[in-house]
Amino acid sequence: MRRAVIEVNPTYVSKFLPKGFFDDLDYIEGKALLRMDFEKGVKIAIFDIKMKEGAALEDLQLLKNISFHKPTFSEYNILSCLTDRQKEIIIAAQKNGYYNVPREITAEELSKKLGISKATTVEHLRKAENRIISHIVAGY
Repeated sequence: MRRAVIEVNPTYVSKFLPKGFFDDLDYIEGKALLRMDFEKGVKIAIFDIKMKEGAALEDLQLLKNISFHKPTFSEYNILSCLTDRQKEIIIAAQKNGYYNVPREITAEELSKKLGISKATTVEHLRKAENRIISHIVAGY
């Protein structure tokens, strides 16, 4: 799978949207295009939208067949943002009590169980933690 970044000129897009659509938006970021059927005119996408101060998301109910939902992550695997190796190491850390308070295993003990150096273990954990936190707080 490849990621495509398409920059759209709001002036061009505004021809297809109601007048003033962008007035109350701080930003809008497309997260996923789920379906596009040109014959039936079906376009389903997920967007991250931040409204300007004082504006409400419901104010965008100008379009036909648009609905807004609070994000839920029940079917989303937060670990999907990690490399396979990061996943393996963070899961091992969790299973061995690395994240418990107090810790049940040190980074050095965990690295021995994994058969890699402590520095490599800590680096993988930090990068994995950073990616997970970045995904959780994206848009805030």
